[in-house]
Amino acid sequence: MKPSVMLLVLGPIIIFIGALLKIQKLNYSSGVLTMGLVMETVGLVPVFYKLITQKKSS
Repeated sequence: MKPSVMLLVLGPIIIFIGALLKIQKLNYSSGVLTMGLVMETVGLVPVFYKLITQKKSS
């Protein structure tokens, strides 16, 4: 599996865990949410780069 795909899969899982921690009002829940969002962003950058730089085949 590509690293960017793994980040796109793990990001929402970590965000879900962070949301559950936020409901429990734990102090480090914001850090977990931030980590999940950063993972998704890092995973999306290569995908968007590939879509933008991909040459049209016609």
